[in-house]
Amino acid sequence: MKLEESLMSSHAEDDGSARLAQMGFQPGEPIHDWVIDEPDKLLDRIQESLFTSTYSRIVPIYLTNAGKSARIPVVVVKAEARYDAFGFVPGSTPVGDWEIPGWYLEGWVVRSGFDTFEDIVRVRIVWDDPIVNDSLLWQAIPNEPNTNASFEVVDW
Repeated sequence: MKLEESLMSSHAEDDGSARLAQMGFQPGEPIHDWVIDEPDKLLDRIQESLFTSTYSRIVPIYLTNAGKSARIPVVVVKAEARYDAFGFVPGSTPVGDWEIPGWYLEGWVVRSGFDTFEDIVRVRIVWDDPIVNDSLLWQAIPNEPNTNASFEVVDW
C-alpha cells in the first residue's frame, strides 16, 4: 500500500496533515510518495552515505521511483531512527512500539552540470517501515516555508 493511502485511511477525521507534520514535513512544497527500487538494499546504502562520505568522495543514495526513469542522487547528512507506537489511534494510549524503526533522513541533492536549477536542494525523507514498506515519502526542504499553505502528497 502506498504511504499516501495509509495516511489518509488511518486518519478519517482529517486529511493526514497532522501526521505529515508529525513526520517532519512542512506545507508549501509537494511531498512525493515513491515506490522505491531495491528496498532491501536501501538501509545499507543510507549507512554507507552517512558514514563513508567525505568532502571529496561523496557516497549518495538514489531516490528512484520503481518503473520510472527518475534517479535523484542524495547525500545523507542526518539519520534519525523513529519508533512508532502500534495500535495508533489518535487520542488513545499506545501500548508499545514496533520492533523495527522507521527512518527520518535529511540530505542534499548532488549537483551535475546538466542540472536545470541553480540552488543547492536539501531534502527530507521518511521511510516509515523498512521491513514491509517499499514506499517512502520525500520533500525538498523549502528555503522559505509557507506556513499558510496546505500539504500536498503527489504520486508520479
